[in-house]
Amino acid sequence: MASVPPKQRGNASAVRTMLSNLFRMICVAITFTLVFGQLPLDAIIQIFLIGGGIDPVYLELFMKGYRENLWIAFATAGVSFVISLFLPNDLHRSTKYVFYLSDPEGHEVIEAKDSGSEESSAEEERV
Repeated sequence: MASVPPKQRGNASAVRTMLSNLFRMICVAITFTLVFGQLPLDAIIQIFLIGGGIDPVYLELFMKGYRENLWIAFATAGVSFVISLFLPNDLHRSTKYVFYLSDPEGHEVIEAKDSGSEESSAEEERV
């Protein structure tokens, strides 16, 4: 959020949350498709509506889908790891944080601090 202007942080946060929820929903849809896609309808009704666990006859089909899902998650994490190796090391160190404060006299004090250094600068502006 530090890269977004202060007046747009609410919108940026909402977009970030929406995208996060969207991708979680897609992951759940893929997981259910892989895990329960090979099971017959009677087994799915037994698991979700009636309860009592899964019939041992369908357990191997369930575990096959579950293993496929874990391999896809493992591959996704591996690809993400390899991509992160190629990112620059100082990507987050050069971020500049800006704080807006008001003093008792009504002046707005803007303090900008670079996260990679110990220095900070302050400016005063009329509100």
